[in-house]
Amino acid sequence: MAQFWDSDSRAIIQLHNARTHMLLQSSPRISVITPAYRSQDTLPAALLSLLAQNESRWESIVVDDGSPDESARIVERFARDDGRFRLVRQENAGACAARNTGLAVARGTFVVFLDADDWLEPHALAVLSDACKGRRRIAAHGLFRYAKPEGKPTLWTGGNPGGKPLFTALASSNILSVPSCVMLRRSVLDEVGAFDPSLAHCGDWDLWGRVARVAGPGQTQYVDRCVTGYRMRPTSLSRSPQTLLRDGTEVLRRLHSPDPRVKRPAHAFAAGDDPSELPARTAGFTLYAAGLSLAMGDGAKAESLLDSIDPWPALIPTDAAGYLLYAMCFARCHSPREAGVLWPELREPARELLEKLESRSRKPGLAEKVLNAMSELSDAAIPRVWRQVVEPVIATRSCTDTLAFEYLRNLARMDHGNWAAG
Repeated sequence: MAQFWDSDSRAIIQLHNARTHMLLQSSPRISVITPAYRSQDTLPAALLSLLAQNESRWESIVVDDGSPDESARIVERFARDDGRFRLVRQENAGACAARNTGLAVARGTFVVFLDADDWLEPHALAVLSDACKGRRRIAAHGLFRYAKPEGKPTLWTGGNPGGKPLFTALASSNILSVPSCVMLRRSVLDEVGAFDPSLAHCGDWDLWGRVARVAGPGQTQYVDRCVTGYRMRPTSLSRSPQTLLRDGTEVLRRLHSPDPRVKRPAHAFAAGDDPSELPARTAGFTLYAAGLSLAMGDGAKAESLLDSIDPWPALIPTDAAGYLLYAMCFARCHSPREAGVLWPELREPARELLEKLESRSRKPGLAEKVLNAMSELSDAAIPRVWRQVVEPVIATRSCTDTLAFEYLRNLARMDHGNWAAG
């Protein structure tokens, strides 16, 4: 894959000129919308991934969100050689507003939102659009693969494996956190509205929730394939955890109540998910935001986020450990299987944060229980079995982050001869 991304873009584009001339005679089937801001280093890879698609009936709309770098010129070079690429300009207004600008001029029956940091696998548009066939199907979603900042793919994948209704899964957590793993029928966006530009973070989560709220049985389809690569560059999240927490908790609140923006929700989801679940899920998201700050060396900011909840609900130690360890790995661009690399450095900062949490929640012993669970989840707890057992399994299965943590937990219990540990 690295060799493909390093190829000369002009040479690859020219190979598509003849085919493009024919394609321009008809309307595109799929609109791929990309907001671009300070993305000159990664945008070429995103656009080249479109040229590698098995499905060729697409248009690419790149919205220059007032970017001060070379992003716009990169798109212009692509557009000169392939008319499916189009540049739209606007003053800087954020990713959600840029996506809406692109949507306003999109012509496709289906829509994909591809961030400039990411790329589509060659089969992505074909398998997602095939999964959207049928008049009642409004969306399809696949898995995404995490990659290092330089673009090297990891074994870590995420997404929703489709075991329960999509709305129910989204009410629990942002399981479709990479926009390009989802394809939507354009008509459903006309019904539920576009992105909420008031959300600096989690705007895609909010939109997926509205789409899933109108979906009856069989109207969304899970595709058991990795369809997109996600480049881990979480610095913006760790720099503004307060904003992330504000927007994430607002989306959770919307998912657990009626949403007046959705005029014709499916009966099962009209009132939102069970509101009694909201406190625990908000607490989990708070721990995730705190874990980002902690891993980036700002323990004071992480502690301040704990004050956003009062009183703290009862916490399941293994769940709390999962939120914190996931965030700490993500902030350092590591997969959960590499948690043991980080754990020696982050154990004491985590202990300090958890002792503050124990004091706020008035649950004696909570800090030690969560720390023990985090040790279980880190690969430092299973050094003898990791390479021989865990790595091959994760490499050969479509493994979400939740499944990975569960597998690590079970193997840690095996290694210590204690399957009954809670």
